[in-house]
Amino acid sequence: MKNIFFVFVSLLFVTACEEIPPTIGGGDIEGERVILVEEFSGTSCVPCADGAIILENELIENQGKLVVVTMHINEGGQSDPYPDSKHDFRTEKGTEVKGNISTGAFSGIPNASVNRVLFDGENDVLLRKDKWTGNIAAQRGDTKMNINLDFDFNDATRELTLDVTMVPTQNISGEVKLKALITESHIIDKQDTPNGLVEDWEHNHIMRDYISTLSGTALGSNISQPLMESFAYTIPAEENDLWVAKNLELVVFATEDTPEGQVVLQAATKKLME
Repeated sequence: MKNIFFVFVSLLFVTACEEIPPTIGGGDIEGERVILVEEFSGTSCVPCADGAIILENELIENQGKLVVVTMHINEGGQSDPYPDSKHDFRTEKGTEVKGNISTGAFSGIPNASVNRVLFDGENDVLLRKDKWTGNIAAQRGDTKMNINLDFDFNDATRELTLDVTMVPTQNISGEVKLKALITESHIIDKQDTPNGLVEDWEHNHIMRDYISTLSGTALGSNISQPLMESFAYTIPAEENDLWVAKNLELVVFATEDTPEGQVVLQAATKKLME
């Protein structure tokens, strides 16, 4: 059952901000927007299994142009683990992120934001799973900013230093904030599904912790020159099949404050260990 995703898919620091010399390009996918999906899910939520499958398909369809972060929250009960689950994926930070970006009343899970955009006809940035695919497609296109990640990880001390280079492709007028976090994949545990409880479901893209503050590092407005920001973080020791270095991924994204709200300019991701 560890390959359940593949079966289904086949079926369907204090930091210092400094200017750096201008460069050409500089993005992981130069000139193209990398879309961020922030999903809210749960172990005991039956439709959340289908939501996970949808996003795995989207990652394949949008190879290298989509980043997924999955959060389990302390709200509504559907994120609760089973009494005999190995892990509890719920986090206070995930719950706070949901509260920060949601613009409407809680409507259950799964739901997800696509670049934190409030789409026409919607009353919340958090969308039902049947609306994810179309709105991911709607966000494809050029980017205002390219992001490059460079990091150093000491496997013995678990110390991480992350350097982020941001190169605007056009002037960005709104306030820009940079956020960084760590996700973990290939975690085997229980998951309720439309076909019943699966004992060895593979949980992927689970948000483990924020490296930055939740609000992010403020970089200013009217940005037209490249910037560099650095973060330092000590990754917890591996325990109970969690914080496994080879399963961890760094996720960084920049947001811009606009009259419509705080939207994601660009995202980038790299595995901690290849």
